[in-house]
Amino acid sequence: MRLPQQLSPKGRLLFLARDTAVYGVGEALNRGLALITFPLLARHFSVAEFGIIDLLTTCVVLLVVLLVFGQDSASVRYFYETDDPATRRQVISQSFAFEIAVMLMILPPLWIFAGPIADLLGLPTANGALLVRLIILQAPFFVLVNLSQALLKWTFRRWLFLFMAVGTAVCTLAGLAISLLFFELDIVGVFIVYFAVRATFGLLGLWFVREWLAIPADTRQLRQLLPFAVSFGIICVIASAMPVLERWLVGSLVSAEGLGLYAAGAKVAMLLSLAINAIETSWGPFSLAMYREENATRTYNHVLKAVCLLLFSIVLGLAAFSDYIVSLLGSSRYSGAGIVTFPLCFGLAVHAICSVTGVGIVFSKQAHLKLYSYAVLLLVAMVAIPVLASLYGIAGAAWGSAAAFAAKTLVETRLAQRAYPIAWHYRATLILAFLTVGIGIAHQATFGRFELSGVSLIPLVGAAFLVVMGWFVLLDAEERRTVAALIRRRLGRRERSADAG
Repeated sequence: MRLPQQLSPKGRLLFLARDTAVYGVGEALNRGLALITFPLLARHFSVAEFGIIDLLTTCVVLLVVLLVFGQDSASVRYFYETDDPATRRQVISQSFAFEIAVMLMILPPLWIFAGPIADLLGLPTANGALLVRLIILQAPFFVLVNLSQALLKWTFRRWLFLFMAVGTAVCTLAGLAISLLFFELDIVGVFIVYFAVRATFGLLGLWFVREWLAIPADTRQLRQLLPFAVSFGIICVIASAMPVLERWLVGSLVSAEGLGLYAAGAKVAMLLSLAINAIETSWGPFSLAMYREENATRTYNHVLKAVCLLLFSIVLGLAAFSDYIVSLLGSSRYSGAGIVTFPLCFGLAVHAICSVTGVGIVFSKQAHLKLYSYAVLLLVAMVAIPVLASLYGIAGAAWGSAAAFAAKTLVETRLAQRAYPIAWHYRATLILAFLTVGIGIAHQATFGRFELSGVSLIPLVGAAFLVVMGWFVLLDAEERRTVAALIRRRLGRRERSADAG
């Protein structure tokens, strides 16, 4: 297979598109199964109860990230530093031993103070402490699942990786479905199912990767890992804290019902994350493979325009169908949750664009610069979300989140330019962003009106306008020819497949 740096600009974009499609399908399979839990739970529980489930789910993720604290990113960096199996085994084992030590320091105090934590989160008095303890119990097994999946991926054991990734989601769905059919499932029951599945697959994963685990011989590898892991740990904790902060503030400042509606709207925004994950996963190796090439900047600008046009069009499309999707999956009780979809999706899109414009930080190997942008993200969120939520309810909270991601993107882009200057063409990006925001504000101001069969017409028409304007105004002749060739190639393949069938 030819590498990106060996291809023409047109070939590079086709290369990136192929990778994006492959990763997108894999991620859609994994996350799509998890997304199915939304209609299962939303239809069974009240709006307020569903909000509590969503809040606790984000708390589990935050706790796991806190326990790992960047060790996964550091381990993969040093795993490939050597081909010696014994050294690789020590990298993994010493990192895992550190994670166990962190668990022993953090989890017992959390267990003891489960009651006050439940009160802080606004959980029901009757079973709040029990719910917190169920979160604590599943966290170590969640760590094992993540560790085993990472090792299976690094060692190219694809079938076992697929078994772990898809099996966890399928068994969770099956457990919830069986509990709904044969038992009176309550919130506690949901997290018992989560615990059972994660414990099972955590132990299975540990068995699958057992040859990579040994008693640590010393702490030499760990001393190398820790400085590298700290920056990533802080970044991951802040990123994982954002959903918890959003939901906690909505539940505290708006209402329990508002929390449920916010959670339902956020599930629609998850659909955008499928495309974003595919783009980010393929963009990393693609950008690194060719950043020393003479015409790399031109290709990077092609990618920036394409990513902006794609993501902002999807944002408006999801905003148009958001209330319809929410009502279809979660029932009419969640009608109105779509009002948070546009700002949440826009924030995710802007954050994804930052992975392109902020690539200079990666090239310069100054990962610590990301700490400043993530600090800005957290500070803006802590101010904007409560202020706007107090004024405009759940829609204000969503706009506060979008403002935080926008501030983070601006700061990180600026820092990346200082670290590794790239001649970005920001004009097209800013035009698309401001047009999208303007259409989104018009949609929010007229929410519930100008609809056809539950579909909002303003963002739908806006998405079409954005695509047309982007094609004829923002893309140059070469870019239009490249995209047209890509479309023709894809259509040609489909026609040949149909003829063969």
